[in-house]
Amino acid sequence: MRYCYREKITMEVRKTIEMKKRRKKSGYLQRFRHDIDLNSYGVDGDLIEWCKRHSQGSWGWWFWTHSDWHNWAYDTYDERAYGKNRAYMSFQFKRDALRFWFWWQSKEGHENKR
Repeated sequence: MRYCYREKITMEVRKTIEMKKRRKKSGYLQRFRHDIDLNSYGVDGDLIEWCKRHSQGSWGWWFWTHSDWHNWAYDTYDERAYGKNRAYMSFQFKRDALRFWFWWQSKEGHENKR
């Protein structure tokens, strides 16, 4: 009986370590298979907090920048074009992406419903 208990604890510890390793890969400029367009040019802190608490796999956010945003010849930014940029949340697992999307759509004050 004692052996089974130890094995259970070992499995829980192993699962916790694996989760921590996966989450190290999460954050800014991390791109995975399942992307969600946020219909905005920024990522709200509530979205990041939700991912920290509820995602089981790796996740991240990244931006698509419009060509008008950055002038490479002069290395300047056109402040009028920032609204053309797009923000995305990205998830390793489809179930995390779906859970996030449903939570995001049901959030109060959410203006970008599809």
